[in-house]
Amino acid sequence: MAPGASLAVYKVCWNYAADTDHDGVNDSGCPDDSIVAAIDQAVADGVDVLNYSISGASDTLDDPVQLAFKGAAAAGVFVAAASGNYGEYGEPANNPSPWVTTVANATWTGTIDVAPSSSRGPSPASDDNLLKPDLAGPGTDVIAAVPPTTWSTTAPSAFESMSGTSMSTPHVSGAAALLLSRFPRWTPMMVKSALMTTADPTTFATKDVFASGAGYLRPGPAFNPGLVLDAPASSYNGYLQGLGVATGAPALRAVDFNGPSIAVGHLAAPVTTRRTFLPLVTGTWKVTASLPGFTVTVPTSVTASSIGQAVPVSVRIARSTAQLGTWSQGWLTLSGPTTVRLPLVARAELAVPRELSVRGTTGSQAFTVSSPFATTQTATVLGPVAAVTQSASGAPGTTVPGTAFTTGDLELARFTLTAATPAGTDLDLELQRRTAQGTWETYASSATSSANEQLDVDWLPAGTYRLTAVVYAAPGTASFTLSRWLLPGARTGSLSVAPNPVTIAAGGSTTVTARWSGLTAGRVYLGLIRYPSASRPTVVTFRP
Repeated sequence: MAPGASLAVYKVCWNYAADTDHDGVNDSGCPDDSIVAAIDQAVADGVDVLNYSISGASDTLDDPVQLAFKGAAAAGVFVAAASGNYGEYGEPANNPSPWVTTVANATWTGTIDVAPSSSRGPSPASDDNLLKPDLAGPGTDVIAAVPPTTWSTTAPSAFESMSGTSMSTPHVSGAAALLLSRFPRWTPMMVKSALMTTADPTTFATKDVFASGAGYLRPGPAFNPGLVLDAPASSYNGYLQGLGVATGAPALRAVDFNGPSIAVGHLAAPVTTRRTFLPLVTGTWKVTASLPGFTVTVPTSVTASSIGQAVPVSVRIARSTAQLGTWSQGWLTLSGPTTVRLPLVARAELAVPRELSVRGTTGSQAFTVSSPFATTQTATVLGPVAAVTQSASGAPGTTVPGTAFTTGDLELARFTLTAATPAGTDLDLELQRRTAQGTWETYASSATSSANEQLDVDWLPAGTYRLTAVVYAAPGTASFTLSRWLLPGARTGSLSVAPNPVTIAAGGSTTVTARWSGLTAGRVYLGLIRYPSASRPTVVTFRP
């Protein structure tokens, strides 16, 4: 893709001669500390582009790797990362940060489409208010260099046909390197914008932006996008703050991040957002928007009379005929000296609180349910259930497995890891599932840079599981508590809501009251309230 580029290669993945998780197999993997160290070293070495053909977090933005990428992007380094190869298993796209360009795998089978294995959106890490992946590149049957099975300095070169998002991502990295060779002052977001807004959305046999993002990579047109979007590094912390990650910056709604796509995951009332473009040429662009089931209001046209002048475009999205709880996909298009396309997705649904935290062995708590149109909804109410806890300890650098447990299908499972002494301690939490062969594989994980972790899993299938703590750092032996709350689909506990069903007028809201009784003081309980037309439940934490 960029024949004149120089390569800097950093090793972050390892095979170990130890079985620290006690599953009968020596460990291998790409630990976060190695990856973060490599990112930091690459930035210090002055690289322009980072290619990350490795899986990553899908449901969090504040794990160490995504935060390291944030630092790299703030330093002016473009990051392309693989979306993952678990699309057939329903796993959301990996590497979900807005400061990363996340790449899907396009395949050629007579027509171009996205490989079934390529992981898809929407992205829970941004509360479904950011489109991922960002775009697609060629990633199937790519002839790639591989090390020989037995390595030596005289071994002949070896090549294999390889497939996956690890193959499509380097195509985007190479295209970014080409752009930066022509436009060295472009920021990573400007490069991302140029690649996305000039991508081809018509190529794919199946038109699904949650699979292909803005479309199929077209490096040529990206050299003349006409208009680009930029987002200052200061907005990254505002984005995190808006999602509840404490950064101290003024909160920014995810839907307002100035990136080359627009996603509204929970529209209960009309939403207005804005994108601010930087013109690279002067002229007038006609502005149009199409989103089935929604009315999208945009200016008729925008004019750039000078290069670099900020050109704002206001976008108001309101439901018209969209079904409740169903995603709609469309485009915001600016047509003029160039054609600029932004994927546009929205979902109309009930608005419910994500979390309620209540106190008292017996009590009640009111909350509000809103809807974009008239509806009657009957809630499923589960819990409260008490935590099952286990105390454990481990030295820095060790992995500590918890006691195995077997469960049937669960509506919701919450797992936490709480350090006895948080200062100087970094613990990570893994939920592992026993395979048919009797080994343990990671099912889900939470790996932030803090001492305490929380992992919520919606629709956990029946099986045998265990919680595992990874002690990355601690001033000495770390003591901690592993806790789990398991909510089966059948009604359990004393939690109730009234009224139930609830009737809501179009564009209106109704107050609902949750009630509970019979809890034991000093224990922590968990409950759940789910409405059919809300994409997420309300999770209730009880601290009597």
